[in-house]
Formats: sequence, structure tokens, C-alpha cells
Amino acid sequence: MSSLGSILGKSWLKFSCPQCGIENCCRVKQVTLGERIYCRGCHTTISLVDKDASMATAKRRINAAANDLQRMLRSLN
Repeated sequence: MSSLGSILGKSWLKFSCPQCGIENCCRVKQVTLGERIYCRGCHTTISLVDKDASMATAKRRINAAANDLQRMLRSLN
């Protein structure tokens, strides 16, 4: 079974190109990895930046919360 963090990593984000303003898409994992993509409008290279590691932090917190929930549910049995 996939963790919630890995499911989040496969989710899509929409953002505007800083040069031309056209809407582009990328996966959360691409932001976490700091990949570069090309704008589908002006074809400029966009460097994806996970400022303050917020995406990575969110994935860790989601996984920790899911693990806590599993432990609590097991303790109810």
C-alpha cells in the first residue's frame, strides 16, 4: 500500500509562468526534487523551488499523522 506522502508526491500542481503568465502543471515530487521544466507557452526554463522545504515537510507530517492514526486504530482492537 502506498503511503499518503507518496500519493501526495504524485499530485499535480498548477502555477503561472513567471515570464509569460501561462498556466503550467507539475507534480509535487518535481518541486520537492527541485527539477526544471519548460513553460508550455514561452518555452523558458522554470526552476522549481521548494522554498523552506515546505513540500518535504508536509509529506513527512502527513506520513507521521497516518502512522499515528494506524497505531491508534490498532490499540482499539
